[in-house]
Amino acid sequence: MISSVRFREVMAATPAPVTVVTTTADSKPAGATVSAFMSLSLEPTLVGVCLRRGSRLLDLIQARGVYGVNLLAEYQSEIAVNFAAQHLDRFASVRWTEDHGLPRLDDCAAWLACDVATVMGAGDHDIVIGRVTDAQCSTTPPLIYSHHQFGTNSSIRSNGPRRQAAGLARFAYFDGAFY
Repeated sequence: MISSVRFREVMAATPAPVTVVTTTADSKPAGATVSAFMSLSLEPTLVGVCLRRGSRLLDLIQARGVYGVNLLAEYQSEIAVNFAAQHLDRFASVRWTEDHGLPRLDDCAAWLACDVATVMGAGDHDIVIGRVTDAQCSTTPPLIYSHHQFGTNSSIRSNGPRRQAAGLARFAYFDGAFY
């Protein structure tokens, strides 16, 4: 069995997208920084976010049945830190608008609005699977987190997302592996 210290070391070395997951409660915005975000399915369009069991945001999302995913842009590390803090009004120092009845942070690399499809237990977290009802993307490189640091993929920054994506078009994805 692997120790929790070793597991944390390995996971800290694994690059992860930095997102702020949002919802509303009583017409007030709520959100938290989440690095466990993933694409799950194209048909139907499903994504997943992992939230700590018992967290206020998880409770609000389950009660409301909708959430937003704000994929932060490479220059938004202060927003990531802000939404990871334990203070009450995380929205006081950020610009945001309402989109599909959800708080959408301004200038993010991408945005998804989701209806909760199901919630599954996974250890001390729950995986909230959402059916994507709207999605928008900019050309700004996303913020990632690895080795306890924020950054972005340098080839995305130098080549731009569109050029980089064209280079990846030759790969095909079959049964869980790239060919």
